[in-house]
Amino acid sequence: MFNEGSEIQTRSKALEVLQDEARKILESSNELIRLYDALTKGNLDEVEAHLGKIRKAEEDVAQLRKVLLRELAESGDILFNSQEFVRSAYDIEEISGYLTGIAFKLSQLPTVHLKRASAVIDDLRDFLEISAESVKRLKEVVRVLTINPNHAAELSSSVQQLEMLVDDKYRAITMKILNEIEGEKDILLLKDIAQGIESLADDCLRATNSLTILALDL
Repeated sequence: MFNEGSEIQTRSKALEVLQDEARKILESSNELIRLYDALTKGNLDEVEAHLGKIRKAEEDVAQLRKVLLRELAESGDILFNSQEFVRSAYDIEEISGYLTGIAFKLSQLPTVHLKRASAVIDDLRDFLEISAESVKRLKEVVRVLTINPNHAAELSSSVQQLEMLVDDKYRAITMKILNEIEGEKDILLLKDIAQGIESLADDCLRATNSLTILALDL
């Protein structure tokens, strides 16, 4: 229980929780890519397996956030910037929710629909990879908080650049869906998936901004 230790110990344990959260969402983003590959190959059993792992990671992140809240509450006012830790934990948890949402929507695309969506199959995978890179860089921001907090701001700028790239990709793939996909239901579902991927990058940037603010007080 890290409420029994000094301020330094409490801060160290709180940062450890954020690192565990970031590790979980990175694992989920990697599982999301694997899910998509399994889906495009028609391996629906593998799709369900990857979806299960992503859902479990979301539950784990929520549990980690609860642990952080409980321990910070029990430690009292030992950390003057406890609210920054809480905000960062919630922002990272929201990312895990987006990953689960995207995974679920992808799992609703049966192989017959994917054949009709063949015009955007490669584009969607590239889009997923870029957003997954945002998660990877977010994890790196969390890591440097324990090593060199001053470096967090520099890393956060790369997440912002990725978010801008995601915005460009989102507009391009949306136009391609509208112009090359037939069937209203397919269009709506693919647009919804693309929107979720774009929102994932937005949330990575939001979480990175929260971590950058936290870094100022470390």
